[in-house]
Amino acid sequence: MNTFRFRHIAAIFALSACALSARVGAQQANQIGVNDFATADRTFAHSAIIPLRRGEASTVTIVKDFIDLVSFNDVRLEGSGTLAVVGNGRINGGSGMGFLRVRITLGSTQAVGGTLNLKVGGGDTFRFRVTHRGLLTAVTHTPEPGTVTAGTPFITRVTGVDLGNAGLLAMPCHTITYANRSADAFSATVTRAGACTTTTFGSRVEPNGENDAISYVNASGNLVTFQVAYLPAGLACVSAPGLGAPTLRQPQQGQVFSFLPGTVGSVTIGFAWDSLTNTNVAAPNNEWILTRQSSGTTLSTDITSARIQADAAKTVRGLTTTFSVAVPDTYTFTLRAKNCGTNGPATTVQFSTRVQ
Repeated sequence: MNTFRFRHIAAIFALSACALSARVGAQQANQIGVNDFATADRTFAHSAIIPLRRGEASTVTIVKDFIDLVSFNDVRLEGSGTLAVVGNGRINGGSGMGFLRVRITLGSTQAVGGTLNLKVGGGDTFRFRVTHRGLLTAVTHTPEPGTVTAGTPFITRVTGVDLGNAGLLAMPCHTITYANRSADAFSATVTRAGACTTTTFGSRVEPNGENDAISYVNASGNLVTFQVAYLPAGLACVSAPGLGAPTLRQPQQGQVFSFLPGTVGSVTIGFAWDSLTNTNVAAPNNEWILTRQSSGTTLSTDITSARIQADAAKTVRGLTTTFSVAVPDTYTFTLRAKNCGTNGPATTVQFSTRVQ
């Protein structure tokens, strides 16, 4: 009975070793293969410091002469993480060439940049480094790049789990600026240069440092790529359905600007607002209309021979501007997205100027 059990177990182990050997066959000698939730295996030299995602179980396969002869009791991990030996075997056609397969699991809160050493037998040490997990859940664009003309900014919002300092793959002719970054999300404002003649581009989320995940993939293990194909030149504008009211940053509602005695005539007040409206939709062509209305209590030096007129308006392309206002006076300013000639919802702010 004991002999039968021993033979049965040996047969199972032999079949498992054959299956593992077949899966390792494509891996070359003296390489280390790593597989996690990404669909593509990655290979490294024995001398490399190999990145492993935190919060993830990574299967590590080491191909090396006679490594399959090392006792599992002589395989150990130094550093935070858990180790399980999956199996070993001999590679068909490789003279003395064997493999060892282990699974290393890292905690989600382990410090990125930390190191681990895998000790195999008495002489081999393989080194690993903890990186961010790099799991993507969504990549969205506002507005969709295919609905705007070249030169109009669009916002790419990336969400996921433990993204680190990831960014977008650089696109020729474009500038990319980042904002609203957290551990699990970031926004990128993407703008094509006006002199560029190319209209179609591609991009994806990429690591931006050695502690970032080696690749950024979704839960299915696939890279998330996107294409940008701008509308033809000469098209002036495409309206944005669902456009909301702007979020005005300055001045604030009810704010009072006080000036020293002797200040007369007009002064310059700065205005600033967010790139997205309160429905998370960007203005087409990033164009805005700022309309001024005064109480009309004071003469203004920027409009000759008249009091400040109601509904003095300025069209602005961008997110900041200035306006000349009188001292003292009370003003109501209204900001709305231009939206290709269709008035979008407005945000109104009232403030005043005075002499101390």
